[in-house]
Amino acid sequence: MPQRWVFAFCYTRRGQTNLWEQDGETRAEHAPGAPWAGPGVRMGKHTERQEWIEVAVEVAEGGGVNEAEEDALDRADAEFKRRHQEAELAG
Repeated sequence: MPQRWVFAFCYTRRGQTNLWEQDGETRAEHAPGAPWAGPGVRMGKHTERQEWIEVAVEVAEGGGVNEAEEDALDRADAEFKRRHQEAELAG
């Protein structure tokens, strides 16, 4: 059975500019038996200056969690850019 993980990435706006940075992240293994909505990208908590994007994934047994996290960050960045077409990500 694959492992289920939820990676969350925080994007923070610099002042009143269009410049944002991805400056925080968490990862948590999903507990077996807990409700699971399936893999995908979801909006987390957000305000005018901060936004969390969550990426739920399934990792095959023996699969690399670190690699899955890197892929999840790419998906979160793409979702952020889709939602904020005028924004620029720092770094």
